[in-house]
Amino acid sequence: MRCSSLVSPSSVLTVALPLLSLVAGLAAPVAARPTGPRALCASADVDATACHGALPSCTLCHQSPPDLNAYGFAVADALAADGAYTFDNFEARLPAAIIASGDDDSDGDGLSNLEELLLGSLPSDAQSHFVAPPAPTGDANPFFAVGDRDVAFAYRRVLTSFCGRPPTFDERAAFLGLEDDDTRERALHAALDSCLSSSFWRDEALHRLADAKIRPLEAIGFDGLIPLADYAWDYRLFSHVMSGDRDVRDLLLATYHVDASGNVVAGVIPAPADSLLDTGGQPLPPEQRAGMLTTQWFLMIHTMFSALPRTTAAQAYRAYLGMDIARGEGIDPVAGEPTDVDDRGVAEPACAVCHSTLDPLSYAFSPYHGIGRYSTRGVRDLELTGTHDPGRMPWPDDSVLFGGAVPTLRAWAERAAGSDAFFATVTRTLWTGAFGRPPALGEQRAFEAVWRSLAADAAAGETPRAERVLHALIDTDAFRVP
Repeated sequence: MRCSSLVSPSSVLTVALPLLSLVAGLAAPVAARPTGPRALCASADVDATACHGALPSCTLCHQSPPDLNAYGFAVADALAADGAYTFDNFEARLPAAIIASGDDDSDGDGLSNLEELLLGSLPSDAQSHFVAPPAPTGDANPFFAVGDRDVAFAYRRVLTSFCGRPPTFDERAAFLGLEDDDTRERALHAALDSCLSSSFWRDEALHRLADAKIRPLEAIGFDGLIPLADYAWDYRLFSHVMSGDRDVRDLLLATYHVDASGNVVAGVIPAPADSLLDTGGQPLPPEQRAGMLTTQWFLMIHTMFSALPRTTAAQAYRAYLGMDIARGEGIDPVAGEPTDVDDRGVAEPACAVCHSTLDPLSYAFSPYHGIGRYSTRGVRDLELTGTHDPGRMPWPDDSVLFGGAVPTLRAWAERAAGSDAFFATVTRTLWTGAFGRPPALGEQRAFEAVWRSLAADAAAGETPRAERVLHALIDTDAFRVP
């Protein structure tokens, strides 16, 4: 089946089939029903944490689609017992089945299915549940208030996480010698501001947070040059947007770039004069740019020669909206899709489940060249790499993101940059920078409060800034309690 490797070069497209079966003695009608996650999140009666800024993975109910897991069977049992359920009203009746099976404990971990949905753990996995840290025992810690909020611990953590070093003996002594709690609080946040203007944060820590989004590759260069594109532009743009109190939405909306000297550059940026392949600049005119989604590197490495850039759209969805279609996340089908515009076999039932979301995401990327055409002039004829050509492929008008039409990539980026999924993903990225990991189960409420504050800033017409996230983050118990 040709569709199996279209999303990511490193993973096979996961087939995500929501609840298909009626058990409890009834025959099971089998068909691709990819609307389960959307139906769950549309319910006002089920406030599942997995729906906050995202859509849950199909593995919530399936172990290996279409096979149901223990929780999926519990929900299917509830559907079978629902006298109003028919195969055609699956989306309308699913929330009632979620509630009806909510008191069950499908995985036997001591928490009901509904409790796990609210907490953000998996009701089918006994290993996925929150365990509160045990109460401190033994002699008192002479340095930190273990189990309680400790501003001295937070101070050490700020310098370690954001300056790349622990405080010196003199710095710690000076901090502890401050006269009152309010003064120490101001000093803590001032220390964070100082770290966020450091070269460690701008040129090292932020670059490591960008790695998974940019996906640099060790390339064989010609005389030290990267042959097809230079991802240094991507790192500089990411670091610029995520520092200096700038608008984080420019990750997707920037029409500028940042040169090696740190200067903002507008307009078309030509390739260096010594480039062997006429590549390495930023050839797109500003009106065709969409921040990190339209750098020459991003388009080259993901689109390459693809007619429909599915891998490009999948990486954009994964890196900036936090949902990985290859893992069955963010499945939000568009009616009538996929239409298999490039004859890749994606209309086959096993493929259509995910491609009903992925292909509409991809259409907006279709006018952008990845690697340009070769000609008889030879290797130097790559000037089309990372450029926009409205006649390249005729599909952008059909593009859809989050249920809304996005007929250009700029419209795609604007809709994405205003979404909860974007603000949650930015916050998760910064949380990972502070903790070295994404938020744990017991930290989900604190995490959500932080990203919602970022979204609230945008809704109020204020600038949503990375610094705003980090100052809120260091005030959480998750950051302050040793």
